Amino acid sequence: MIKLSFVIPCYRSARTIPRVLSQIEEATNKNGDAQSFEVICVVDGSPDDVSDVLVHLAAEKEHIVVVELTKNFGQSCARMAGYRFAQGKFVVSLDDDGQCPVERYPALIDALEKGADFALADYPKKKQSFFKNAGSRINKLMNSVVLDQPSGVTLSNFFAFTQYVNQRLRGYDGAYPYLAGMIYSFTRNVVNVPMVENERLEGKSTYSMAKLVGLWMNGLIGFSTRPVALNFVFSAVYFAVFITSLVFFTVFGDGMCVALLCAGLLGSTLHFSLGINGEYAARNYMVTNGKRSFFIRRVTPARPYISECLQHDAKVE
Repeated sequence: MIKLSFVIPCYRSARTIPRVLSQIEEATNKNGDAQSFEVICVVDGSPDDVSDVLVHLAAEKEHIVVVELTKNFGQSCARMAGYRFAQGKFVVSLDDDGQCPVERYPALIDALEKGADFALADYPKKKQSFFKNAGSRINKLMNSVVLDQPSGVTLSNFFAFTQYVNQRLRGYDGAYPYLAGMIYSFTRNVVNVPMVENERLEGKSTYSMAKLVGLWMNGLIGFSTRPVALNFVFSAVYFAVFITSLVFFTVFGDGMCVALLCAGLLGSTLHFSLGINGEYAARNYMVTNGKRSFFIRRVTPARPYISECLQHDAKVE
C-alpha cells in the first residue's frame, strides 16, 4: 500500500519542479518512505514546457504521475484534480516553487497519526509580498467569520490530510472549490505544525488581486449563506437613515441633505444586495448546466487505478 501521495499543482515551473521532486526523493529516502510514496503533478494549463519536463521524468521514475488539465483552471481546481488520483494513506499538498519545507513532512504526518484529520504548516513569518500577506490576513478573517474556522488555526500552502478526508474531498462535484470550506464542513479536527518556510527557488508569485478576490468569493458564496444576511443588515441601516431624515424634516423643516444621503445609500445597498443574490443564482445556473471545476486532457503513465479514476470522473477531453 502507498503511504504518501504528494500532490503538486504546476504552473510556469519547468525550471523549479525537477528540484522540488529531488527534495521529495531526498526527504522520503531519509525518513524510510522511499518505497511507499507517489507524486501527483497536475499541470494547470501552463504556457511553458513543464508538461514535457514532467512526462520525461515520469518515464524514468515510476513514482511520478502527470495529470494534464485542458486549460488553466486555477490552483484550487488543480489540487482537486490531483486528489482524485492520490492513493496514499496520507496526502501531502505543496507548491511547485520550493517554498514548502518538504523535509518537514514527517511532522505533518506525525500530527495525523496522533489523531488530526488535517495538519497545516504554521510559518512564523511568511516569505511573500506585502500584497499577498494582506490577502492572507483577510482570508483568515473571512474563514473565521463565515466558515467558523477553529480559533488559532492558520492556513498555509503546505499541508497534509488523511485518506478519510480525501474520500470526502473526492465527493465534491461543484465548480467552485474552496478547500477550507470543504474541510470545515465536516471536521474541526485541524491543527497547525510550526516550521520555517523556504525561499522561492526562483521567480515570483503569479497570484493577482483578481485571483484572490475569486478565491474569497468561492469561500463566501460557495460554502456559506451568511452573505445573504447582509440584506437584512442593510435594510436596518437604511431604515435608520430614513427615520433620521424624517426627524430632521419634522423638527428642522429641512431634511434634504439627509434625504439625498438616504437615496444614495438605498441605491448602493440595493446594487450590493442584487450582486450577492445574483452571484448565488449565477453559480447555481452554471453548475446546473454542467460547469466543472476541471477537465483532464491526459494522464501519464497509464495505470489500472488511473483508468478507474478517469472513468468515474468523466471529465476527460
